[in-house]
Amino acid sequence: MPLEKIPGSKVFVGSKPESTSHFVEAKIKTLFAVHVGPELKSELEKKGIRVHVIPTIMDPIISPKLISKITATANRTKGNVAFTCMAGAHVSNAYAGIYLSQKGWQLDKIMGALDQVSVKAAHHHISPGLAEGIRETIHFSHTNFVETVTKLKKKVVRKKVVKKKVKTTRRR
Repeated sequence: MPLEKIPGSKVFVGSKPESTSHFVEAKIKTLFAVHVGPELKSELEKKGIRVHVIPTIMDPIISPKLISKITATANRTKGNVAFTCMAGAHVSNAYAGIYLSQKGWQLDKIMGALDQVSVKAAHHHISPGLAEGIRETIHFSHTNFVETVTKLKKKVVRKKVVKKKVKTTRRR
């Protein structure tokens, strides 16, 4: 399962591609990839796919800037857009982030919830890099994501407790 389409969009996300045929089948015209080898990059470019390599130094890799860049590219171009990465958590974050930004969510709110989802996904021992794990992660993070976000929305603002100052009589 290299590529998974995000419902209601032209964006696909998935694990690191083994071959270029998946991209051709999915009619991908632009690819945002974390860590792509030069051979694969040139192969993809020969097939007419533009490749944007995301440096792994970026922290966090899935940032509001990247999500808005991917969605903007998808809206602007004719073909489909893909995001690939070895780490399952990044893939699921990209999936959930793009999915929700299309639903009109604010990106900063999405990011806050995503952090919690990644942690949960990590606890479920979904092995990053494994293609089968990715679908699981995506499904898992997506359902959890919605739950987490609704919880975040309902977060109760704690009341501040003002401590009363106790006056002490000064001894002489």
